Amino acid sequence: MCNACGPGTTCSSGQCTTCNGCIDPLAGLCQTGNTNGSCGTSGTVCQSCGSGQSCQGGSCVTAAPCSASNCTGCCDGNACRQPAQFNDSSCGQGTAGSACVTCLSPQTCSLTARACTNSGGGSDAGLPDLDGGFPFGCTVDDDCGPNNCCGMFGGFGFCANAGEACLLVGVCSPVTRDCM
Repeated sequence: MCNACGPGTTCSSGQCTTCNGCIDPLAGLCQTGNTNGSCGTSGTVCQSCGSGQSCQGGSCVTAAPCSASNCTGCCDGNACRQPAQFNDSSCGQGTAGSACVTCLSPQTCSLTARACTNSGGGSDAGLPDLDGGFPFGCTVDDDCGPNNCCGMFGGFGFCANAGEACLLVGVCSPVTRDCM
């Protein structure tokens, strides 16, 4: 049983143990110390990072403005949105560090092009939308998002979420990204 633990330690299972992260001052528990809400190292008291700061290596640091030098995706204000996070409401413009944009219909966000493209990932070759407005629109797996599958039927691509049924046959495998 712990009577009093020294600085940088907490009581765990009846014994004083070293805290490599930070100690929550209200609960007295050791935290990992790598989140914006509980940031710190070596058993120090956890601190909450302020607006525009992030916890890095156990210290709150002011984030650099989002730009091509520190963002491979698009910039949503000063926050970098990685390509895997792109969607129709927040899509890149094909260049790292560009401002995120909203795709307007009939365009959708293509993960391959990293930009808004005509429905079907640009496969309509500039012609009117040939899929008749059906929820098709992929030419490669990446158009459908991480771990999802792009299946083809009748010349049109359709997306299937990992682990869910494909349009006509099988289930989308997140490992092979094929409808099996």
